[in-house]
Amino acid sequence: SSGINAEYGGCTYGTVTKCLTDGNDGLVSAPCETPNNAACVGPVFDAAGTDGESTQERRCSATITASNCPTETCKSCETDDCNVAVAESFECDAYTVVDDAFKAAAAKQKCFKTVGGHGKCKTPGSAATTAAHAAKFATTAACGECDADDVTANLCKTVSSAVTVSAFLLPLLALLYTLF
Repeated sequence: SSGINAEYGGCTYGTVTKCLTDGNDGLVSAPCETPNNAACVGPVFDAAGTDGESTQERRCSATITASNCPTETCKSCETDDCNVAVAESFECDAYTVVDDAFKAAAAKQKCFKTVGGHGKCKTPGSAATTAAHAAKFATTAACGECDADDVTANLCKTVSSAVTVSAFLLPLLALLYTLF
């Protein structure tokens, strides 16, 4: 039977028979051990998480409460296998300082975005100085959107992760066009 949980806005939850779990080879559909599970639970997006998700375990849940599924780290849903991945990876250029100038590091930085979302990367702005601002563009700091104050001060520019691919492909297409 479905239940009503006042802590979650009086929502009526259905009955699920299987939920996704975190397996060694990715997400795996697993039957719920007890009948009448209210929902599947899983993580929410967390850009700082090791895989872009909170540490909430994916599983079946008989009840949904603020203590067993806090909204800051947990999301519940009411259909079979609905607790899907909420994050996917993309890459940004991290920057190092070489000869007192910002240079893109040889290795790209792995970052996370919501599934289907647009990844954003930080790049040094025209007013960024290597000594004072190098940490803003190194390793995981290169992931995400620039702070508004840094944009206003021309210390940082936010670019889409898709722009880095376009910046490479468009000149390549132009070159191929001129050759043929």
